[in-house]
Amino acid sequence: MKYDDAEYCFLNFETDLPNEAGGTHAGMYLAWAALKGLLDPGFDEATLAPLRARQITGSQLFFDKCDGKLLDDDLSDVGDAFTASYYASHFHADYQQVFRGDMPDGGETTDGFCGVPDTWENFDRLAPVLDERFEHWRRARLAAVAPPPAAPALAPRALPEDPADAVHKVRARAQGGDDGAWFDLGVEYITGQRVPQDMAKAADAFTRGAERGDVECQFNLGVCFQHGDGRPQDAARALHWFSQAANGGHGEATFQLGQAYRNGSGVPQDLLAANALMLLAQSRGSADARKAGITAGTLLDATLLLDQIRQPHQLLPTLAQRRGSAAAPGRAGEGRVGGAPVIALLVGAGSFILLLLATSFAKGTALQALALLLGAVSAFGAYRCSLGLGKSGPVAMLLGVLAFVPVLGSFVCLGLLLQIYRQHRPG
Repeated sequence: MKYDDAEYCFLNFETDLPNEAGGTHAGMYLAWAALKGLLDPGFDEATLAPLRARQITGSQLFFDKCDGKLLDDDLSDVGDAFTASYYASHFHADYQQVFRGDMPDGGETTDGFCGVPDTWENFDRLAPVLDERFEHWRRARLAAVAPPPAAPALAPRALPEDPADAVHKVRARAQGGDDGAWFDLGVEYITGQRVPQDMAKAADAFTRGAERGDVECQFNLGVCFQHGDGRPQDAARALHWFSQAANGGHGEATFQLGQAYRNGSGVPQDLLAANALMLLAQSRGSADARKAGITAGTLLDATLLLDQIRQPHQLLPTLAQRRGSAAAPGRAGEGRVGGAPVIALLVGAGSFILLLLATSFAKGTALQALALLLGAVSAFGAYRCSLGLGKSGPVAMLLGVLAFVPVLGSFVCLGLLLQIYRQHRPG
């Protein structure tokens, strides 16, 4: 399995960042895994010694020995198990949180995310977060990384903690106000390591946390409803909790919501909204969103919508407002383009030819007045028809301005006419 590839980043660079900048984040993760003893034994000591001595960075090891790709074969069994659980769903968000102040735009673009300097000082800022994530994962699943140290020869042997008592402590933390502990408790019932596996009790724990706003619980409760694990299979309830988690910033939940809008599952099909959600999920570290990509459409429209939904807790209100407008469902506004706007668009498409013909009988001020009149008609048709085609207000206004420009306006109007034809042609 491939967890990351520097090409995902450097092929999308819009500035002069070197290709190696696309592997800084993965290189730091590889260095942490190496120092934690989580790499495959194929990485011999001669290979790792310069890293341990900090003579090279993790990014250099990543490109020199891994060809800029992080694969399951690079990791030990324990390292792979942890990475499978953590990397796609949390690592990018953690990395962005640690270095947000060092990223030119807060990490919202590929160039910003990859703009963190590849230094050991920055590694030392990230490593404690990874240590904490690993320890949380290890405790939750009792995945022993190494045997415990031997007790002193004359010391009494410590009794192991009663598993039931350990789970009781997790429950006590949750009931005491630690909302994240409801997720830990749910994990205990899913893994079945310290208590009998019980998907219904896991779903109960996720429900308690989800109702308190914990995004991990919201996402996992959505999964329970999606697959019928501990709850009756219910696509609508699953979508509700994926939506709540996405509104709170969860990457995989954002991907699930994007899939719903792409397929029209539980919401009206809206490819523009789906593209914006996929872009947002990618920025939140969703590997599934990277694989899914975006569908053909107006990238500018999707980017403008992305700017709105990426604001904290504005995702659901923005999508709700979009669904309530004429531009919301499916190919938003389908069937709403007609009448005077289309006639104006036809005039705009032929305005260049009309102006050429007019030069035979109109000169000077009269020709200028005709050009202004045709430009105004073109702008009106382009603006109104753009809204009917589901384009956002700013994009529709931009197209209206461009349609006012002689010659260029004819091509803008012609392009919009082609879009109308494609949406309304039979079959």
